[in-house]
Amino acid sequence: MAVSTFAGALSFDLSRSHLAGQARIAAGSSARIAYAGFLAPTRTSIEVAAWRVGSTGYRSLHEAMLPAPQAQGRARERSRMDIAVRQDAQGAGAFSLAWVARRHVAREAQHSLQLGWGRGFAQGRVRVDASFEHTQQAHARTRHGMLSLSVPLRTGGATHSLHLQARVAESQHAVQFGAQGPLGASRATYGVGVLQSQAGNRKASTTASGSLGLSTNAARIGAGLGVSPHARQWSASAEGAVLVHANGLTFAPALGDTVALLRTDHGRGARVLHDPHLRLDRHGRAVVAHLSPYRRNRVGVDPQGADPDVHFAWTERDVAPRAGAVVDVALPTLHAPARWLRVLREDGSAPPFAADIVSPSNHGVGSVGRDGVAYVRAASDAMHLDVRWEEDGERHACRIALPPVTATPFEPQPVPCTAQDRIR
Repeated sequence: MAVSTFAGALSFDLSRSHLAGQARIAAGSSARIAYAGFLAPTRTSIEVAAWRVGSTGYRSLHEAMLPAPQAQGRARERSRMDIAVRQDAQGAGAFSLAWVARRHVAREAQHSLQLGWGRGFAQGRVRVDASFEHTQQAHARTRHGMLSLSVPLRTGGATHSLHLQARVAESQHAVQFGAQGPLGASRATYGVGVLQSQAGNRKASTTASGSLGLSTNAARIGAGLGVSPHARQWSASAEGAVLVHANGLTFAPALGDTVALLRTDHGRGARVLHDPHLRLDRHGRAVVAHLSPYRRNRVGVDPQGADPDVHFAWTERDVAPRAGAVVDVALPTLHAPARWLRVLREDGSAPPFAADIVSPSNHGVGSVGRDGVAYVRAASDAMHLDVRWEEDGERHACRIALPPVTATPFEPQPVPCTAQDRIR
């Protein structure tokens, strides 16, 4: 249960588990209360969450999937409290403070304190983040810090990302450098990295890694290789999905709990927003995965890549789906070649400025500009267009016959406009 108030959002949830194992039956409950608020005058975000296991028999879903000896281990949490505060300092970046208190089944209480800071430079393109964490359990304590730098590198039309990260603890440290980005104008991507780490008095070790990935409308394929002085490992992966719907089958590189089916009539090749590797298939459809349920999600396309003769009535829509829903998002399109025309009446004059140009189905397709020049988008099966205007309180109209599309589309084609009263 959750409720939103002027002071923030408050939620309460209760979980009940029943696990029938070979040795015995474990059952129990867990309760949690949480608060989240934002103070607009000071730009401060506050989040508080506290929960407690009601009985020793309670198991989370993760614990229930573990073998029985591990699920009943001494490290299981009995209660926990999280407090997080984030302060936006605008020009000075953003500061964060987090405190976590844990109590386990048969261990001493554990407390952790984390401080963080982050700021973007060069209009947010360069990012610097730093954090420090202190953890104490009984008389044992650990400290470690982290500093990271992210820099974009633009070459041609592609943007690559360079990142550097350093982690320091009491008895060990590690420095990692990496780069990732696209391979040319294709949907393939690469990633390379070098990690140097040292623990205690041991000799520093260096690990090099590389990966390649390919994203298509039907699957995501990847392969990686890592080499260190003591080991060598490789990996390969492939992920894909298919959505069955009333209009047929649509393949997707991934799905999720909540998705949208984006479809158009003539939008083949257009890019899907928020996923530059995904395009509308030959039927003008694509699956947008991983929508956030009960929130506003913007779904749409970037017309770049579609046929230039395709006109989108609109390219985006906002949807707020339920959890587990498949949302049908239709974007109306019109396959209409664009034409530059110079409309001339029988006496050689142009119709008045801003005269409307309508299709046979009575839809506006353009208007007359200066010297009779008009930019229109008419359906490929349209044979004529009507030009309508009002002058001295009287309505006037004339009709033009659409000429063939020329090889020089930006040069206006002169077309005669015959008065409507002379058309039978």
